[in-house]
This record gives sequence, C-alpha cells and structure tokens, in this order.
Amino acid sequence: MVTPTGTVVDFSGKEDSINGCYYPGVLYVNNMQTKNLLYVDSLKNLTLKFDYYEYPGKKQVIHNYKIELNRKWFKESLIIVKVFDINKKKGTYSYTFEVPGVSFGKLNE
Repeated sequence: MVTPTGTVVDFSGKEDSINGCYYPGVLYVNNMQTKNLLYVDSLKNLTLKFDYYEYPGKKQVIHNYKIELNRKWFKESLIIVKVFDINKKKGTYSYTFEVPGVSFGKLNE
C-alpha cells in the first residue's frame, strides 16, 4: 500500500501540498490543484513523498521515500518511477525515472 503526497516550495520558502491517490500503476492528483501549484512561476522545487507499508510476519513496517521531481515531467503522458530498496534500511534507496524517450535516476539516496 502506498500513500502519496507532494510538497511544493516557492522561492519565498512557502510550502504547499498536493494530495494524491495511488492505484497499482497509476498516481492520481487533482487537476485544479496540480495546475495551481505546478505551473506558477514562483515554484522552486517539488518533492514526492510516499510511505510503503509492509507486513513481514505479524508486525507493520513503514518505509518512507522522498523523491525530487521536475515539474516539466508532469507534462508528459507517462512517467514511470522505479524505487530500488534492496536493504530496506532508512535512506538506502535508489530510484530511476522514465518518460517517453528518456531514462534517468538518482542512486544511493
């Protein structure tokens, strides 16, 4: 299970959030909220934060992830984000993005 939120920060340091819903393979965000936050000139950065809940045995383990995004990627018809967390230790994950015709990533977050 994944619970996504986005955080945007403008040049004055003001933060705002974008809440989303995730269904396997698809992240949904409100169109109006997205337009208001992603297409303003004062946007400095955008961070996608999400938690992954795992149930090994009888206890719940929550893995937190934070990925910096470029707002121009939201203009693409498809964005694939792959998170690699082999050790499942805090802060040891890597990720890659794929948009039509381009693949790039950040390793050893």
